[in-house]
Amino acid sequence: MRMDLAAMDILPPTHDPAECEPSADEIPRILLDRLGRVRAELAKRDITAAVLFDPAHVRYATGSRNMQVYSSRNPARYAFVPAEGPVVLFEFSGCEHLASHLPTVDEIRPAKAISYYFNEKNTEAVTRAWADEIVELARQCGGGERLAIESATPEAAFELQRRGYRVLDAQEPLEMARAYKVPNEIKMVRSSLRAVEDGVRKLEAAIAPGVSENAVWAKLHEHIIATDADFVETRLMNSGPRTNPWFQECSDRLIRDGELVALDTDVVGRYGYYADFSRTFLCGDGEASPAQRDLYKLAYEQIRTNMENLKPGSASRSTPSAPGVFRPPTVHDAISPWRTGWA
Repeated sequence: MRMDLAAMDILPPTHDPAECEPSADEIPRILLDRLGRVRAELAKRDITAAVLFDPAHVRYATGSRNMQVYSSRNPARYAFVPAEGPVVLFEFSGCEHLASHLPTVDEIRPAKAISYYFNEKNTEAVTRAWADEIVELARQCGGGERLAIESATPEAAFELQRRGYRVLDAQEPLEMARAYKVPNEIKMVRSSLRAVEDGVRKLEAAIAPGVSENAVWAKLHEHIIATDADFVETRLMNSGPRTNPWFQECSDRLIRDGELVALDTDVVGRYGYYADFSRTFLCGDGEASPAQRDLYKLAYEQIRTNMENLKPGSASRSTPSAPGVFRPPTVHDAISPWRTGWA
């Protein structure tokens, strides 16, 4: 049964190529508008500037992508984004040329990697030099007493505090900036989703009796790289008795005929947009068992009920006592109803 998403004020899906991929002319405008969103959220909180280390936030604010996984655990590149004034990207040594074309970046400097991994006994001195540079940039952008930072070392924040700044968490303004999509940004989101959907189709085609979970899961990874997406963030695919309890990571277990194979995509996809959805497939050419059909029905009813409750003005998190909220019965079978047949 199809639902009237337009009547529910939910943006309906589309596979129109023109709506699922931004044009070369639209991309620079999207990047500048996203930067504008960040600046507006900083100004709203009277924050002079944010120093962003999270590679997802760096990419959102500037459009720069470089060593995303590596950068998520090593503070080796970052961006200085002021509410007003020039944006400075501090890039990993030798990589300055990668962002030279971006309309969002006014200056590129070599980064000071502020961690013991890079500097050993010189870490404190490097961090002090890092703070001096950030403070000088802040003064050039009007001064102020409030700087925001995230995903850095504690000593980085301490050094800014010692220089008289109130240090705030940059995650809040960044998340609020990202929550509202700028014109044509939805095309980037759709591009990421459509690529991951195609990857999951290839994964589904690889499911067969005697094939390992890891071998099947690898098909999604292969497609993600082939479509210029970033990476799969988790290993949430399992089969048969390993589907419940959930959160069992992909393994070398061989999938058997008639078993369910469940997954969460958890992909940081094209343009850096997260494409996360769940699917459950039946291994083999046989019919689903009565128990599997019952679980599918429960999952379908849950999705349909919750979509009907998803309306403008409703709370983002419903309580168990809220009217109309779907509450499935307790299931102790070796199959997870939460992952069955999500479409």
